[in-house]
This record gives sequence, structure tokens and C-alpha cells, in this order.
Amino acid sequence: MNIDLLLPIVEGIAVQAGIIASSHFASLQEELVTIKTDGSPLSAADLDVDAYISEQLRKQTDVSRILSEEGSEHQYLANGFCWIVDPIDGTRNFVQGDSSFAISIALVHDGIPILGVVHAPELQETYSAVLGGGANRNGAQIQVSACSDLTRAHIELDYGSHPLTVRFHAHVKQALLLAGSTTRNVGCASLQLAHVGCGVADAMIHRRLSAWDIAAGIVIAKEAGARIGNLDGGSKDLFAPGIVASTPEIFSLLTTITARELDAEHTST
Repeated sequence: MNIDLLLPIVEGIAVQAGIIASSHFASLQEELVTIKTDGSPLSAADLDVDAYISEQLRKQTDVSRILSEEGSEHQYLANGFCWIVDPIDGTRNFVQGDSSFAISIALVHDGIPILGVVHAPELQETYSAVLGGGANRNGAQIQVSACSDLTRAHIELDYGSHPLTVRFHAHVKQALLLAGSTTRNVGCASLQLAHVGCGVADAMIHRRLSAWDIAAGIVIAKEAGARIGNLDGGSKDLFAPGIVASTPEIFSLLTTITARELDAEHTST
């Protein structure tokens, strides 16, 4: 399979999906929003975009297996090729009129993301990458920042929604502020990873997240030079919670903090 030839196809699907999302975004007062069992919002836009992406991936590519946040089958596909899709990453932002949302599409082989596209239609940004081919934003190559110290480092860290995540992120934020870093809440994991890749942020941290939140962004950030691992500093399992993505120089500094807070959480529970 030539994934380089797949990339423009997936970029085109993501852009068209963005047009669908933007049409819903323009009429938010009419948008039907429900709450899923995990407490997260589900909009009509999520369902329309998901249907379009799934149809086009099956029509235009040879990979028919799709793991989507809004799909009916949530079994993690750790073997072979599969698409991992978040039709609207940042739905909470979307329904609140915040333009920081994105379409996220990744191709995964044996659990490893090998192609990723993150398209933010309202921001007019498209990030893309294939394994071994570098990463781009709107067609121009990107790379991580030169940040080598936590002093003045810009870290993307949201508030979290699960009680343990809220507490964990609050403790991590406090430690980062003491180290001289600043934090920002974007509320869209795929964009957070893309921001690390293009140097807008020096790192992103999250205690939880699912594969569809991060698969595409991982390829983009990694191909732009980021180091990515779990909260203990070990290698990242796409289907396990917890992620740290940063410039290589500050990765161990960050995971010292996250590992300490994770250990404290386990001790207290």
C-alpha cells in the first residue's frame, strides 16, 4: 500500500467533511445536541460528518475497517490496517461556538498510526503527515520548536472532564507554573498535537483520551520532530490512556512531573 498516494485523498475527504461541519457551525441555534453516556456532547454535525467520512473512505480507499468515535463498533483494531476517525474533535467547543474544532482521520497499521490528517475548517488549517515523510500545515513543512527548558515553555493542558483527570491536570498545571511554564486550554486534542508539531506549543499533556482523539495528531507531531510517550515516560500505546508530546529536550522534564503525579494518584486511591 502506497500511503503517499493516499494522503491527498484523505486530505480531500477531510476538507469536504469540513464544509459539512461548517454548514452546521453557521446555524448552531438550530443544532440538535444530545449527551452521550460518558457525559460528552453529540451534535447532528458529528453524525453527518461521520457518515460522509466513512462512506468516502470505503469508496476511495482499499481499507474498509473504520474505528470512529461516533461509530457503532468500538472494538479497538490493533491488527492490520484500519482508519481511526474523530468526525468532530472538540465537539464541546463546536456547540459553544468556539472555532477550535477539527476533523481527524488517521490510518493505523498494527496499532501504529502511519498517516494523519487534522483539518480545522473554521481556522482554515490543514495538518497532514505520513510516516517517514515529514509533516505539513497548509502544504508547508513544519517542525517542533527549539524549546529546551520548562522556563517560558508553552504547554497545552485542558481542564479535563473526568474527576480524576480534573485533579491530575490541576496538579500538573501547578507544577508547570512553578517551573516557569505557561498553560493553555484548547479543548481539542488533535489540534493540540498539531500545535506541538508546528511550534505554536512546546508540549501537550493529557491523562486520558481515546485513540480517535490522538491517532492523526500523533503522526503529525512525531513527523515534525516531537517525542511522544505515556505519562511514565515510556512508549505510547495508542489504545491506552495518557499522553505526553513535546520537543525532545523537555520530554523527560515533563514526564518526571506526570509520573510523580500519576504515582501520587495511585497511592491515594
